Amino acid sequence: MKRFKLLFNFLIYLSIAFLVYYLYRFDYFNFEGIEFDYAYLIASLLLLWSGFLISPFAWKNLLFKHQVSTTYPSSLISEGIAIFTKYIPGKVMIILGRAGYISLQGPSLKLTSLVSLKAQFVAFWVGLAIGCIPLFFIQDSTELILLAIGSSLLIILFLHNKYIHRIISKILSKVLKKNLEIPLLGFKETIKSILIYSLMWSFWGLGFLFLTKAMSTPIDFQLFLLFPLAATAGMLAIIIPGGLGVREGIITFVLHKSGVPLEIAGSISIISRLWYLSGEIFVFLTAILLKSRKKTLKETTL
Repeated sequence: MKRFKLLFNFLIYLSIAFLVYYLYRFDYFNFEGIEFDYAYLIASLLLLWSGFLISPFAWKNLLFKHQVSTTYPSSLISEGIAIFTKYIPGKVMIILGRAGYISLQGPSLKLTSLVSLKAQFVAFWVGLAIGCIPLFFIQDSTELILLAIGSSLLIILFLHNKYIHRIISKILSKVLKKNLEIPLLGFKETIKSILIYSLMWSFWGLGFLFLTKAMSTPIDFQLFLLFPLAATAGMLAIIIPGGLGVREGIITFVLHKSGVPLEIAGSISIISRLWYLSGEIFVFLTAILLKSRKKTLKETTL
C-alpha cells in the first residue's frame, strides 16, 4: 500500500511537469493585446469552477451503483488530485489516478478503474451529444452536423446496446490487433450521472459564453455549448495530452464559421485553454485542502 501511495504521488508530480512543459511549448502564456471585462470574467470563472464541483457527484453515484460507498469530499479529492494526469501522453492515467485514490480506501483497483472508465465514457458522450447543438447555427455545416450526430448516436449505441457493442468491439479488436475491454453501460445505472454531467457541461458552456463577453466578443447564445463539443473532441485525441491544440482548433473553426474574425476566434480559443486550466487548478487546490483537512481530523481523533 505504501509503494502504491508513492507511485500515485509520483504520477501527480509528473502530470504537473507535463502540463507546464506543454503550455510553455505551445506559448499559451502570451496575453499581449488582450483586455478583459472583469465582471464577466469573474462570472465565467465562477460558472467554470462550479462545474468542477458538480462533476464528483456523478463519479460518486457511479461508484455507489457498483457497491462502492464513498463520500462527496473523497470523490472530489480523487478527481482533483488526479486532474493533471490527463496531460501525461496516453490519457490512461486520468482514469487510474481517480480510481487509485478510492482504492486506497479498500475497494479493488480493478473495480474502481472500471467505474472510472465508465464515468469517462458517460461524461464524453454527454458532452459530445449536447455539443452538436451549436453546429446547427453555423453556415455550410450540413456535412459536419451529419458527422457529429452520426458519431454521437454510434457512440451512444456502442456504449449502451449489447448487439452494437459486441460488433464494434470485435471490429476494433481486429483493426488494432488487441483485445479491447470497453465496458457496456446500462441506462439505469448511468441515468443520474448523465443528468449530472449534462449540468456540468452546461455550466462550463455558460462560463465559456461569459468568457467571450469578457473579451468584448460576445457570441450568439446558441453557441454556448461549443465548449463541450471542443472539449470532447479533445478527449478523442488519445495521444495529444489533454487535447492540446485539438480543442483550440475546433473553437476557432466554429467561431470563425459563425462570423467571428479568424484572429479573434484564435485568441478566444487560446484564452479558453488558460481559463479552463484555472478550473483545474481550483479543483486541484481544493482537493489538496480537503485531503489535508481529512488527515488532520484523523490524527486529532486518534
